[in-house]
Amino acid sequence: MKKILFFALAALALAFTACNGNNPSNPGDVKLVGTMWRVDSCLMPTPVYDMGQESRYVSHPYVIIKVTSNAEVFFDESETATKYSFSEDNKTLYIEMDQIQVPFEVLELTSNFAHIRGLGVGDTEYPMDYYTGEDIYLSLIPQAEGADKAYTEANIVGTWKLDYIDEKGSYHYADGSREDSNWHRIYPSAQFHDLEIFVFNNDGTMNHTFVLERDMGMEESAWYAEATWNINDGQLCYEGATEGETIIRLTDKVMVTKTIRHNVFNNGNINHTETEVYYSRLK
Repeated sequence: MKKILFFALAALALAFTACNGNNPSNPGDVKLVGTMWRVDSCLMPTPVYDMGQESRYVSHPYVIIKVTSNAEVFFDESETATKYSFSEDNKTLYIEMDQIQVPFEVLELTSNFAHIRGLGVGDTEYPMDYYTGEDIYLSLIPQAEGADKAYTEANIVGTWKLDYIDEKGSYHYADGSREDSNWHRIYPSAQFHDLEIFVFNNDGTMNHTFVLERDMGMEESAWYAEATWNINDGQLCYEGATEGETIIRLTDKVMVTKTIRHNVFNNGNINHTETEVYYSRLK
């Protein structure tokens, strides 16, 4: 968890840097308030895992970063804010964790992309929590701006990136033997990590790619799938699926869908889940 927090914080600070131009640490600049970012990929150096290559993709940490002020951010569904600071030349980002200033080098920045590298912390009592040399790549999650578009196949055809999934749920025990449970979680893909790309073609076919699994050299069956798709009564439907995703927002850049599952079991227990999926158009 500590390592995930470090990356999330680094991601958030990068987001500030990208939007604040030449003065990323200026606390008076609040342009980023309300924006969101995600980690697209993480690479570990060979010395950590001897894989016979220069570096390798890893399946963690892939997080969602919410910028709520010019001094704090939140990641995933956390309700606890994290603070950060920059060096005087704005080239090093420090994330405060366990009263330790964890440094990250800012390698590349644009208005919607960031690349940082962990510099590591020495003389710590938690040495395995502070790896050095990780490369982390982040991207801005576009806001659903612009005019709404009709929910038609023609307006959805193209290439889309799954930015994140927001899930809320509850479980009710009918016999009262246990307390009802509620949960809320936010994650970047159906596999809780990774980068998913969907290509909706004019002929009704769809190509689906898990980019991380592909780039890790796994068998094609682990990262690529094809299906047919259509829009039916405002729902994005896939061949063989028991239900579709109800479209609740569609613009030139963003699509948001919602699925509600309400299951009542034979023993009277009830499982209720509401899932919103946020996509952004690549082309």
